[in-house]
Amino acid sequence: MDTLAAPWTAPEIETLIRDWQSGKSASLIAAELRRSRNAVCGKVHRLGLPLGATQRIQMRAPSQSRRPLLTQPIQNDPPGKPHKPVRLFNLRSHHCRALLDASNQANPLYCGKPTVWLASGARSSYCAEHHKKFHQRRAP
Repeated sequence: MDTLAAPWTAPEIETLIRDWQSGKSASLIAAELRRSRNAVCGKVHRLGLPLGATQRIQMRAPSQSRRPLLTQPIQNDPPGKPHKPVRLFNLRSHHCRALLDASNQANPLYCGKPTVWLASGARSSYCAEHHKKFHQRRAP
């Protein structure tokens, strides 16, 4: 079975170049030419066209309930609140996954403090203390 795509025609290449230089995205061009996005990206690369800003397709309406972007993780637990380390079988999604004791390989001990929300709106795998420790930026 032959899986090779049809060769690019001169009008398709002209359309590709014109649309790419006008700022259309590879997805929009692919839909117009009835080719895959990867085929368009590959041809752009082979033609040596410059990468640049493209029009973005709005896939969903902006949500008003999105969390504001923050520079520091949001701390979920009040400082000084006692916590107990957690064993592997009791570990839940809201527990910090920092490994404290691996001497019992079948059931290691994890931090267990509540995890923090990141600036991106995603939940970290670690509490504020361990997130800061594990995600330090390196000096250049």
